[in-house]
Amino acid sequence: MKIGLIKPSMGKIIDEPYVKSWSMQPLEIAVLAAMTPEHHEVSFVDDRFETVDFDVPYDVVAIPVETYTAKRGYTIAKEFKKRGVPSVMGGIQASLCEDEVVSNSDFTVVGGAEDTWQSFLDNFEKGASQKIYRSPPGKSLKQIMPKRELFDGRPYISMDMVETGRGCPFTCDFCAINGAFKGSYATKELDGIVQDIANTKGKFLYFVDDNFVSRPQRTIDLCNEIAPLKKKWFSHGSIPMTNNDKLMTALSDSGCANILIGFESLNPKVLQAMGKSWNTKQREYTESLSKLRDHG
Repeated sequence: MKIGLIKPSMGKIIDEPYVKSWSMQPLEIAVLAAMTPEHHEVSFVDDRFETVDFDVPYDVVAIPVETYTAKRGYTIAKEFKKRGVPSVMGGIQASLCEDEVVSNSDFTVVGGAEDTWQSFLDNFEKGASQKIYRSPPGKSLKQIMPKRELFDGRPYISMDMVETGRGCPFTCDFCAINGAFKGSYATKELDGIVQDIANTKGKFLYFVDDNFVSRPQRTIDLCNEIAPLKKKWFSHGSIPMTNNDKLMTALSDSGCANILIGFESLNPKVLQAMGKSWNTKQREYTESLSKLRDHG
């Protein structure tokens, strides 16, 4: 089969360069490509930087969508459908707004594709595809080594994307991650993560985990494993990590350069209303910031 992997943009201005800060490698595309058997012909188009050729005779196009790329993703799917090419859509939007995605695609993958992508391809070849493929959240994730050579020659930020875990144990009611994963958190094995990182070419990493410090001891163990690789890395975390000195030291020693933290509000009543009252329970923000700075 001829399979088109399409990364939709979130909107772009004609004759203007795409927003540099959003020019990150689409890790999900590299994972899908790696899971696709070699007898299929796979091509990749990044709508952020390239023009989608709707006249390519694909057998099927796969389009992962987030909320902010969904509208463009639906437009792309519609254009291919006019030419008789069906689409399969997945991504977090399929978990958040399943009915919407189903109504805009021929086939839909809800949840992680690691357990369903092969089934979809096998069924599609036989002409017996289901409308929806569903993978419920679990406690562990398969380690798929991404096919990063797809990114060569493309204008991405010089930072390799790596995933070590998915989901978050907190249930803040405003958060899309909670909406999709319902407080579940799944992880990959440390050996596989280290090998994945060792396969990257650059010096900078971006851990795409929703909350890199969800399980403090596991994070410490992971940091100890990756420290010898001498990478600088960035990720997302939650403020309670600053209460754990051993964790803070491990983050610093392993090359952590930046962690994005959601404070959301300085008002405890507002935090309580949004299900995030734990954010100020153990330490004032000023103390937490000082602790972060102390560890570089």
